[in-house]
Amino acid sequence: MHVSFFGQGINREGLESLAAKLGVQNVSFEGHTRDVIGIWRNHHALVLPSRAEGMPLALVEAMMCGRPGIVTSVGGNAEVVEDRVTGFLATPVEDSLDVALEDAWAGRHELREMGRLAAIRIRELVSSNPAQDFAYTLLEIVDELVEARLDERYGAASVCPIRRV
Repeated sequence: MHVSFFGQGINREGLESLAAKLGVQNVSFEGHTRDVIGIWRNHHALVLPSRAEGMPLALVEAMMCGRPGIVTSVGGNAEVVEDRVTGFLATPVEDSLDVALEDAWAGRHELREMGRLAAIRIRELVSSNPAQDFAYTLLEIVDELVEARLDERYGAASVCPIRRV
């Protein structure tokens, strides 16, 4: 098994030093990349041992690319990962992540199917085009405000829809 760290966060140097001190050979520090699909072409699961989290983009991206997450049950992680179905959930306490990692290793032959289910699940929850959805929501709000204004001014019979492209 090999673990790759992606990103340029403030903890990178400390993790590199710790790996060297412990003589850990099966890790690499890949740095920042914009090629998300490339990451998941060569990696089988996301490990995200957060103590606090919102809805992590890394988890959404991994699931969109058909990869399960091995994550702590904080923030939005437990909302999108179903334990042992679309990934593995650990509680954010000592040794729980070890158990989740062991479970993932024992079930490694199921990771491909879990990733397939993860991709389906995340697409049910997260839009493929959130910017467009947000724009349409704003247009609907503007429509309602214009209609309310026109109703105040001219009565309920007036209609002035905003055209969507």
